[in-house]
Amino acid sequence: PMAVCFPESVEDISRIMQLCSGERIPVIAYGAGSGVCGATVPEEGGIILDTKRLCRLLDLNRENLTITVEPGMLGERLEDLLNQEGLTLGHFPSSINCSTIGGYVACRSAGQYSSRYGKIEDLTLGLEVVLPDGTVARYGVLGGGHRHDPMLAVQLGAEGTLGIVTQVCLKVEPLPEKFDFKGFAFLD
Repeated sequence: PMAVCFPESVEDISRIMQLCSGERIPVIAYGAGSGVCGATVPEEGGIILDTKRLCRLLDLNRENLTITVEPGMLGERLEDLLNQEGLTLGHFPSSINCSTIGGYVACRSAGQYSSRYGKIEDLTLGLEVVLPDGTVARYGVLGGGHRHDPMLAVQLGAEGTLGIVTQVCLKVEPLPEKFDFKGFAFLD
């Protein structure tokens, strides 16, 4: 890349996107780098927009069992924070210790407990996204709508090509009272 940017706010991202749009500079969203498809490899220079500094849990609503989180938070860190509150996202991709919430949304992540809790598109209730021209758009419940907002579905899995995710509203559930794991061995 020509440069790597480490924005610390939605406003930073908006300014970066406005500048790059005006100068026709490609922008590549980057979380924790756990992707294996080469999507963050710039082919024409461009700017890497690294979201690691956007890593806060912004809201935890126990009444309606939702959270709002920034995209740079690692999945494992979020799960640890939720577990301390007796909650779980229930989303456990194999990359949980090295992938971000923004990455989950960008690639429509699934995980080991998806048959119980759902894939990330089943858990996502709303998104805030900075569009390529720097406009901040909100979809689903973050936009005052509902979780079946068609634009929410368009942004999920877009791999950063339609904008930079800056907030994600997710549903959470109480932690199970008990975990019971079993292993099986076969003679051949």
